[in-house]
Amino acid sequence: MARYQQGHVFGQHGAFHVRYYTTVVVDGHLKRVQRSERLCTKDNKHHSTKCKPVQTLAAVVMARVNSTSGTLPNADVRVAEFWEQTYLPHIERNTKASTQHGYRKLWEQHLKLELSAYTLNDYKTHHATQYLTSLAERGLGARTIAHIRSLASGMFRHALRINRVAENPWRDAGSLSSVKKA
Repeated sequence: MARYQQGHVFGQHGAFHVRYYTTVVVDGHLKRVQRSERLCTKDNKHHSTKCKPVQTLAAVVMARVNSTSGTLPNADVRVAEFWEQTYLPHIERNTKASTQHGYRKLWEQHLKLELSAYTLNDYKTHHATQYLTSLAERGLGARTIAHIRSLASGMFRHALRINRVAENPWRDAGSLSSVKKA
């Protein structure tokens, strides 16, 4: 959930400004940065940061900022780019070498071809269900399919946690065909 901000009104260079924080995409990663917007010129009507007209202008700007602060950044990336730039470095920092090896192998053999055509926000639950069904129909075992689903779900869960997607499409996905038992 996004933070509610009141903003900080200040005077500089003969004008009043409001300062606030926002989230932007820098090198494929989300970063919280400080921004400011000019409110008005300092004059008889707008004479201090505490006067009602300046506070009203600041409230209007902050209402807009607060209404859009919970939305996702508009820089949607391809799933393959997210894997390379964000998720792979994350698993390299947080998992054992054997787990990393297994994840890379699953990515290269199964998921890369399936997910590379999509952006994070374009991939939906029905795509994942179709893919899992096709894996079952090709005769892959239940454990292999479970590993593939687990990796993909973990990647989208990470994207959800860093506010890159609104939902995890793999959460409710499953095969529509029966899966070969081990």
